Amino acid sequence: MNTFSPRHAEHDSRSAALWQLLAKFGLLAFAALLLTAPAAAQFRTSVQGVVTDPDGAAIPGATLTLKDNSTNATVVRTSDSGGVFNFNALPADVFTLSVEKPGFKKQVLGNLQFIPEQPNSITVKLDLGAVDQSVTVDASTEPALDTSTSNIGTTITNNDIQHMPSSNRDVFTLTQLAPGTISDGSQGAGGGVYNAPGNQGPGGSGNGGNTPTENGPQSNANGGQYETNGITIDGISTVSAVWGGTTVITPDQDAIANVRVVTNDYDAENGRFSGALTEVTSKSGTNQVHGTLFIDIHRPGLNAYSHDLNTASGLYQGQRNNSDYNQYGGSIGGPLWKNRVFAFFDYETSPLKSNNTGTAFYETS
Repeated sequence: MNTFSPRHAEHDSRSAALWQLLAKFGLLAFAALLLTAPAAAQFRTSVQGVVTDPDGAAIPGATLTLKDNSTNATVVRTSDSGGVFNFNALPADVFTLSVEKPGFKKQVLGNLQFIPEQPNSITVKLDLGAVDQSVTVDASTEPALDTSTSNIGTTITNNDIQHMPSSNRDVFTLTQLAPGTISDGSQGAGGGVYNAPGNQGPGGSGNGGNTPTENGPQSNANGGQYETNGITIDGISTVSAVWGGTTVITPDQDAIANVRVVTNDYDAENGRFSGALTEVTSKSGTNQVHGTLFIDIHRPGLNAYSHDLNTASGLYQGQRNNSDYNQYGGSIGGPLWKNRVFAFFDYETSPLKSNNTGTAFYETS
């Protein structure tokens, strides 16, 4: 028999009102998020230069407009009395730089890309002419050169990351590409990164499955062991508090814009370690919708046997990686509000199955 209780009806009414209030609050919060001016992200890339005439004399008062080709964000600067200009806190994107000054032709440098995570320098030479005339230069034909610092290192671009082989899709295994680093890039008998002898710590990325909580890239620099290396992601150190040179975050390949590896003479702000400094810059959304999908299939039948020499018998006894797993995932990025709000999402997983054999003594029934 069903009974009606006024108290129950009052409770249901209050619950419905509470849910309506929460829904309204959620909509207001979302609207405030969209209407709020986006905060400027803090990047370490910068560019400083000078504007000159054909004879090399400085041009003060020139107007310089730097546009991010990915997001259309623009920054305007004016050269000072010495013709010097400066742009700070730039992301690792491709830019277009326009320079104007009455009495000179407008100079446009397209497809301009700077070395990430460090200062850059550039000289802009304006030609005499009417202001409505312009000279367009494709800056991509001239790679950026580090003339502002004494750093020794290299930049591993997103194109390198996508096309160079890396064990377990671990981008830190590509640090061996930097000048001044030593790493043979070898794998262990059961797969995964081979740990260099004499090093202390958890070692490098394993074979299949999720990346280790503490991942130590097996690259040595400046005569030291990997424990002397520093690692940052978007300017924040991710080095383990227990093991030096070991990162507690290993980002997915599809989420990385570039990796800057500096093996010597980096800034004092990064002087906690004496080895190489690995600086990872993550991707962000742009005005264009881009995405990726991938699957990496690992099967014992696809793996070759290694040629290990048994010193006792003098015979080769091959071993094979018997891990059975798939790595798969994808990414997507694009505008939530064109020219204002952007988003990027990445996902990767790697469930692992493996069959390994061993020899031992066992009791029988």
